[in-house]
Amino acid sequence: MVHDLFNILNEYNIDILNLNQNTINKIDNLTSIYNEDKEDKNKIYSSSLLSFLLIEHLTTKRVDTVYDVNDQALFKKINSDIIKLKNNKPNLSKIPNNKIVSSIILNTTLKKYNQFLPTNNIEKSNIKSLEKLIKKTFKQELNQITSIIKSSNDDFITQLEQFNDQFNFNNVTKKAILQTIDYIKEQTKYRDGKPGEINIPSYDHYYPENYTEDKNWMTNIILQVKNTKVWLDQLSKKYNRSINQLDQIPIEELEYLAYNGFNALWLIGIWQRSTASKKIKENMNNYNSGASAYSIYDYIISEDLGGTKAYEKLNKSAQLLGIKIGCDIVPNHTGIYSKWIIEHPEYFIQTNESPFQNYNFNSPNLSEHKNIELYIDQNYYEKTDAAVVFKYVNSKTKQTNYIYHGNDGTNIPWNDTAQLNFLKSEVRSAVTNIILNIAKKFSIIRLDAAMVLTKEHFQRLWYPIPGSGGDIPSRSRLTITNDQFHQLFPDEFWSEVMTRIEKEAPNTLLIAEAFWMMESYFVRTLGVHRVYNSAFMHMIRDQKNKEYRQIIKSTLEYDPRILHRYVNFLSNPDEAPASQQFGKSDKYFGSTVLMITLPGTPMFNHGQIEGATKKFGMEFSQDIFNEPIDENLVNIHKEIIFPLLKIRNHFSDVVNFRFYDVHHNDNYVIEDFYAYSNKYENNLNLIIYNNSIEQNSGWINLSTNFNLGVFDEKEGLIQHNIFTEINSNQENVSDYCIFKNFYGNQFFIQKLSNIKEKGIYVSLKGYQFKIYNNFIILPKSKELDSYYSTYDHKEISYEALPKIIKTTLNQLDL
Repeated sequence: MVHDLFNILNEYNIDILNLNQNTINKIDNLTSIYNEDKEDKNKIYSSSLLSFLLIEHLTTKRVDTVYDVNDQALFKKINSDIIKLKNNKPNLSKIPNNKIVSSIILNTTLKKYNQFLPTNNIEKSNIKSLEKLIKKTFKQELNQITSIIKSSNDDFITQLEQFNDQFNFNNVTKKAILQTIDYIKEQTKYRDGKPGEINIPSYDHYYPENYTEDKNWMTNIILQVKNTKVWLDQLSKKYNRSINQLDQIPIEELEYLAYNGFNALWLIGIWQRSTASKKIKENMNNYNSGASAYSIYDYIISEDLGGTKAYEKLNKSAQLLGIKIGCDIVPNHTGIYSKWIIEHPEYFIQTNESPFQNYNFNSPNLSEHKNIELYIDQNYYEKTDAAVVFKYVNSKTKQTNYIYHGNDGTNIPWNDTAQLNFLKSEVRSAVTNIILNIAKKFSIIRLDAAMVLTKEHFQRLWYPIPGSGGDIPSRSRLTITNDQFHQLFPDEFWSEVMTRIEKEAPNTLLIAEAFWMMESYFVRTLGVHRVYNSAFMHMIRDQKNKEYRQIIKSTLEYDPRILHRYVNFLSNPDEAPASQQFGKSDKYFGSTVLMITLPGTPMFNHGQIEGATKKFGMEFSQDIFNEPIDENLVNIHKEIIFPLLKIRNHFSDVVNFRFYDVHHNDNYVIEDFYAYSNKYENNLNLIIYNNSIEQNSGWINLSTNFNLGVFDEKEGLIQHNIFTEINSNQENVSDYCIFKNFYGNQFFIQKLSNIKEKGIYVSLKGYQFKIYNNFIILPKSKELDSYYSTYDHKEISYEALPKIIKTTLNQLDL
């Protein structure tokens, strides 16, 4: 139990307005003393104690202001009573009078923490007269402070924000308030590792347009992801022989991918990994896992995969089949033991002392270099804490530093990584050179966690302006000014990378993994070719159809080219398998059709087509699950999905893409329906999908707004109806239109006049989809009039078609 807190604080000599490492250490010590004999439910955060002390300081500042301007006679009486009180209570003797006053003001409000106030245990009878004087003299201040504290429900952040808003403190005090708020957030933030809530882009802020032009092949990419070592293990079992190296991948596997429509292969985990990553797992008694694919020692293709020569042979074979090979890089960090840790320890974010006193680095050395020792927090192994730093010791120079682990603020730090400091120009240059070297060997590069290296988020995470921090513990006290940050980091890193890519490796496509509402910024302003569209997976899965349809509509109205540059997926290597999220039935296949017929780049995760139900970790070196292939699922892919992949160029571009609201007979929009059309060489495709278990029906007619002005400055927002898309001759409405179901030999016939007036009618069961193509205009005739009266709005087989239609189809080879 802490007694006479303010006397102890005087001994500690804490500068409450200077939130540096020394201040935090003292606050931590005080908190430890207080918590020593407490049950868990009664223990407090050090940030809570700091907040309380700051509020006491702010209250005292308000007391000082009143002392300066009010009746001195009244204050003589207050001071006289305080002197009497101190004579009776020697433990108060060293506490200034203004702090006694603020203590009495706070005594009835900060109830959870009033035990820290020096006047808390004094009998009411001894200070009754003094309390009356204070209430009379400080009535306004007392009411304000009482209102702030009582209305905040014991929330220190709210209290400090209101102090900051309602009182005119100087800049030093304001900075201390904001830094304390950040410190609270650091200690109390829930980190679940998720990218955050998926929101509808507002496009309110204008950023300069700086697209990087696609090469022809980039538009129609269909990406297949493979966890390389797991895949090689699966192939070994399939072919009953050892397949360990890249050049041993059977040509039949590449031919299978190409035959089914895949033209891009992303290989995960091909680089030389950090041995420390594996050691950490072994020290935690996990002997079944290898080093993580994202804890990299150096960007050299691993020798156990055959090295560069094996990759070159694989790449040559893939190119002959029209398959582009991709890899990923991890620009944010290296492995905890890496080439740069050895050669350039100055590249990393670090401090001279441990940011938290409870860290314990008495753990096994993870280094393999004779002059370098590396230790992670022992609490990691005991699963009692997750340190933000590890200990680096140069045994030759005796230099000790504490280097930060890689971190994006959403989860615990990645304990097998070391965070690079992009505030240093030499680091930005070195990482850029790595990307360029890889780009000269690979056709596609995925940029891991690219959003953390934008100026906005790198500053927020590592050098936060007071009031904007709280994401990574300890960084709120290790900040620099905004001007200093922008002077050291003047331009966006990714813009500089893309400028170099355009000059030195223009035939390589870069894909950014980006969240936090950064997607459009990456492709439209930073110039990266493609960007992850995680909203697709989350919203289609959760059937937030109104919200996701609004994203599409808003994007088309703002700049349709953004939609074209999304990478859409039902799962990715960091997510649960598609089978867990979408099942293996109608919803999965409907969502997959949506993914591969929308503009953008479709991406299939490892094991998705085979029906994998378990996630392959980045540290897996073999397939430990040995799940049987779901042959039925594979066969349905062959029947439904692969034929669409082979005509991907019919759907990939966005210039002729039109998106529709489907209206019910009562004229309300059916938000569960996704309806859109696209043209390829004047051939129209119409896709409709019902992302709901409920059957529904309605009319497809007028498209939503489309900003044609981004393609032609003379144009602006346009809306086309489905009649316009089908029939370029607007006045020709007496004829008929026949169109085909993409699957099988089923046809529809409708009058153009009806299509012009009402649109195309569609009725879909739950999770059902339709794809219509081969729209043909047939002149009006008596035979068609008779036929139409019988088959209006009905699918009919080729055999049941009248002779006049069959003749036309045969002439067109349809």
